[in-house]
Amino acid sequence: MPPELDRREEPLNQVSFLNRKVYTAVARLEWAANGIDVVGISGYRGIRSRHQFDFDGSPFDTLREDEVERTKALSQKIRIQSQDEGWGTFDGNFEWLIGGIFYREKTRRTDHLIFGPDSAISSIIRTFEDIGIVAPILLGIDTFDAPFTNDVATTSFAFYGQGKWKITDRLKLIGALRWTRDEKDATISMISPRPGLPPVPVSFAIDLNPSWAPLDGKLTADFYYDYSDQQLLGSQPTQNGTFVVAIVNAASSTIKGGERARRERTA
Repeated sequence: MPPELDRREEPLNQVSFLNRKVYTAVARLEWAANGIDVVGISGYRGIRSRHQFDFDGSPFDTLREDEVERTKALSQKIRIQSQDEGWGTFDGNFEWLIGGIFYREKTRRTDHLIFGPDSAISSIIRTFEDIGIVAPILLGIDTFDAPFTNDVATTSFAFYGQGKWKITDRLKLIGALRWTRDEKDATISMISPRPGLPPVPVSFAIDLNPSWAPLDGKLTADFYYDYSDQQLLGSQPTQNGTFVVAIVNAASSTIKGGERARRERTA
């Protein structure tokens, strides 16, 4: 007898759960000497996750999924920069910094697609058994586990530099360059639970190895304005507790943040 359906309940044949653990660690080292600052930041992240759920969302044991994931990531950053009026600043008229970044991550995720006794595949096999046409490899089989695995590794490193030249007290010229290289290695594979039969007739593996290395550049003019005897429109309280709009005199004010930038990228 098929299970009875109730529109007020969610029909599931398996209780879903998600168990995810994340581990992180960060270390920072700072060192200052001879007019320069050196900053190093090391990081680690690990993830262990498992997720089981009823894929078809019905009371029938048709399709379930079991996801298992493991991830490890390591990063390292180093930055060297000038101090105020330190080495290489030309009496405080130039600011500079250089640095590098390294990142490595490896992930393995396996999705177990579990076709249960109520799936179409199992029904076809039982039909062949009833009429006596079935291969020995299928005898007694009512559940198929088709594991689908992704192995992904990412390696990324970059070098960058920036300089800020003080042309006048109101105008600064900023230039920056960054070179990045990303490499990814991925293998996608699936193992056939029963060779020659659906849902996976044959086992297979696909390798992917993309990479790219762009060069980014930026040139910026940073400036600000000084105002004196500026007139502003504001509100002032009155004796009867209301407010009136009036012109207010500001003795002086400064507006900062004006910028004009140009970016370039070469693949």
